[in-house]
Amino acid sequence: MATVYVLRGERQGLRVAVVAGRRLGSAVSRNRIRRRLGEAFRHIEKDLRSGADIVIVARSGAETAPFESVISHLSEAFVDARMMRDNVD
Repeated sequence: MATVYVLRGERQGLRVAVVAGRRLGSAVSRNRIRRRLGEAFRHIEKDLRSGADIVIVARSGAETAPFESVISHLSEAFVDARMMRDNVD
């Protein structure tokens, strides 16, 4: 559904970019996918550590997947990246 890249830095807060390539469809489809992924990110943003630049790259299936599974997929990606506040470095 999506690939997440995280670059940790010294700054406060988060910077986020959501990217959808042309292979995913028309401009309307890509914008819809970006909005869905952005909204899913907003659902879990409060649980993330600050001080990072995040790039979310949309993959096929992001437009048709149930929204709860998109949120779950992003949450798992951030757990793997050790960005969740519950994780210990």
